[in-house]
Amino acid sequence: MEKRYIEKREMYLAVKDYITDVSADVLEQMPGFDLAFGRFKAALVALDKASVQQSVNRKGFREVKDARRVAMVSAAIDVSLRVEAYAVNTKNVLLASEMHFRYSDLFKKRDGLCADLCGFIYKKANGLVGDLGSYGITAGVLADLNSKVVAFIGSMPKPRMGIIERKEATRLIGLTIGKIDDEVAVMDTLVRMLQRSEPEFYSSYFSARKIIRRGHRRLAIEGFVVDEFDAPVSNVRVTVIGTKVRRRTSALGSFWVKNLKKGIYIVSFERVGYETERVSVAITQGIRSEVRVVLRREVFKNELKINN
Repeated sequence: MEKRYIEKREMYLAVKDYITDVSADVLEQMPGFDLAFGRFKAALVALDKASVQQSVNRKGFREVKDARRVAMVSAAIDVSLRVEAYAVNTKNVLLASEMHFRYSDLFKKRDGLCADLCGFIYKKANGLVGDLGSYGITAGVLADLNSKVVAFIGSMPKPRMGIIERKEATRLIGLTIGKIDDEVAVMDTLVRMLQRSEPEFYSSYFSARKIIRRGHRRLAIEGFVVDEFDAPVSNVRVTVIGTKVRRRTSALGSFWVKNLKKGIYIVSFERVGYETERVSVAITQGIRSEVRVVLRREVFKNELKINN
């Protein structure tokens, strides 16, 4: 799966995990959300199936072919040794020479030649089957060898079929991503209805909804804190609530947090003279989340006491 699709899938999973834990009271405020979410989950299952199919490569086909090669060559060598013994006893020098094979040499031949030589051994033995009974070669033994040759030849074109299947899976992935995005767009619109009435849900949903680019595996959060004029704010206390993580922003307003487990975290930002800000951050294992926070200066109002 392409990197851009992998990043989208990570976002889809974060959204799915978050919505699954949301109270039914909140979800019921959005008409049709349950239907869109159901279609979203079904399409996500289809995406995973297409991804598995796409990942099938030539390795699996090679393993099957190599196993069949072993079976074919082993059977062919067994027959050739017995026919060679017959040829030596009957003083058939040419036949003895034709049946003189070594397992390692035959096994290393390219596919087509290996199959041809095993087929040659079968044909030679089959022409003499009436004389080879005392050497342990019967019609059944030769039929078994022939079936192994046919099976090996049948496995040779399989990798090409695998390439075709992977191309089809890639096409399906693109179509499925499009379907999921359609459902996400519906869900986004419904969630925006609750921006004021359910601000925590709204914020957490769109935090999970963010596509996060892949970064260093240990770095969980990379963030910047600025004021309302977009100037960096230093020495801001950054707290990941529910953990022991505490940080301070640098002179450039930057901070970073490492090694957080997968989940939704509330991060608090505090500095004297500024209003405290809290944001939800979705963490996906192996992915770096980027956060940009705006702190606003506190406004102090003098209370005027009017004496009557």
